Amino acid sequence: MSVVGNRTDSAGEMTRLLKRADLRPPANDAAIIKCMEYLGGDLPEDYEQFLRMSDGGEGSVGSSYAAIWDVENLIAGNTRLNVREYNPDLVVFGSEGGEGAFCFDKRTKPWKVVMVPFIGLSWDDAVPMGNSFSEFLQRLRSGIWTSPGERP
Repeated sequence: MSVVGNRTDSAGEMTRLLKRADLRPPANDAAIIKCMEYLGGDLPEDYEQFLRMSDGGEGSVGSSYAAIWDVENLIAGNTRLNVREYNPDLVVFGSEGGEGAFCFDKRTKPWKVVMVPFIGLSWDDAVPMGNSFSEFLQRLRSGIWTSPGERP
């Protein structure tokens, strides 16, 4: 996928799902390219679309809370947490405001979303959150999820 990407109906759906969240201004092309370079390739299409709408944000998504990191914090947070060392197949992109890290699972194409505990970043405690970033947002909105370490 190119850096430009295609806008689809999912942009409108994301806007609807995130209407109560405090969103940042859109990421610029340079930030998106920096993120792609850090991650070693293309971003999931719907996540790139989100970045073009908002470079992160936080707040209510339906009955759930989410903090989605901006590009700079994604890079800094993954570096600080040594994610590449402890679990190179994960990319942390946010949290539920507590012990749970929202992550992309790079073992799949497109990348699925899981939630794992910040401490350990372990697959053993992973909670599936969606087959895509858009599905993840829909799941948050519905409130159908559990904390890391709890099995659904």
